[in-house]
Parts: sequence; structure tokens; C-alpha cells
Amino acid sequence: MSRIRQFGRALLLGVFVFNTAAADQRGLPASAVREYCLTCHDADAKKVVLDLAKSIPGVHGVDAGPLSNSITVEQLTALLVSLNIRYGVKGAGLRITGLPSNT
Repeated sequence: MSRIRQFGRALLLGVFVFNTAAADQRGLPASAVREYCLTCHDADAKKVVLDLAKSIPGVHGVDAGPLSNSITVEQLTALLVSLNIRYGVKGAGLRITGLPSNT
């Protein structure tokens, strides 16, 4: 199955990811790592999307648990939008630390 079809299937299975991405990331250095929380109840769909994230330079997907955790991740998105407005920037983000390096 092609990568696009796998990703499409993952989306249909309820994967919640990349919603914390800044719309305009042009101001970030090429070496910047962009971390995205992935929530889903389907392990196969998670693997497809995490593998896709690994294939994109500078992108790091983090398994954030079941789809029910997407409520919390969405609240982080609202926080980032607020910080961008407050500080007049376009690319505020969060860094997740302390995880094993193989995640």
C-alpha cells in the first residue's frame, strides 16, 4: 500500500496529529525540530503516521496516547495561538523533553 494511502487510512481511523503546527514555519531555522503529539486508538494507524513523521526532516512525532487525549492537545493549540498573538510571533511551539531517544 502506498504511503499516501496508508496515511489516508490512518486519518480515517481517527488519528489526531499536526494540529499544533504553526501555519507559517518559514522563520524557524532548518535545524529546528518540530514535535507533534499524535493521538489515536488504532496502533497500526499510529505506526503509519509516526513513520511518516520520521520521514520528514525536522519532524518528530510523539505518541500521546488514545484519541481521548486529543482534547488536551487541542487546548495546547489554543495556548500556542494565544502566545503567538501576545508576543507578535508566528511560530511559538512546545518542546517535549525527557522521553527516551528512540521515541
